[in-house]
Amino acid sequence: MQIPKGGVAFFDSGIGGLTVFAECRKRLKNLTFYYYGDNLRAPYGNLPFEQIYAYVDEAFQTFEKLQVKAAVIACNTATAVCIERLRKKYSFPILGAEPAILPAAKRGGKVLILSTCATAKSERFLRLCERAKQAYPNAELVLAPCPNLAETIERNVLETSF
Repeated sequence: MQIPKGGVAFFDSGIGGLTVFAECRKRLKNLTFYYYGDNLRAPYGNLPFEQIYAYVDEAFQTFEKLQVKAAVIACNTATAVCIERLRKKYSFPILGAEPAILPAAKRGGKVLILSTCATAKSERFLRLCERAKQAYPNAELVLAPCPNLAETIERNVLETSF
């Protein structure tokens, strides 16, 4: 079987990104899509940055061979750790998933931010938190890195009814 080239690629370290993928597919029915879920090596949230980058880059090398038009990183951790490096390396547009810190901070008050440990340590995430603090000084951001966050989400994502 030959895989068609030129579609839009989705990456996640597991299956959580399937929700993002499904919504895009509903709206963009005439496109070819690829989904790369790295369930074998998931979760990424407690791995060293270089290991996370190596795994994500491996997927993106596949996307490059498929001559994708664009790629979506449907994983907060991979976005936080890798997206800038990937954008420098690959010529196709790359979109990422990030926590909705700015909209939450806009409301003011205490904002509890759950994240993986890797996300909480990343420069990108910390810059986002700093932007939120500057833009919305009435918000108190409470960072809560959770070592088992990704596996808990993956384990329960299919059992949740929306």
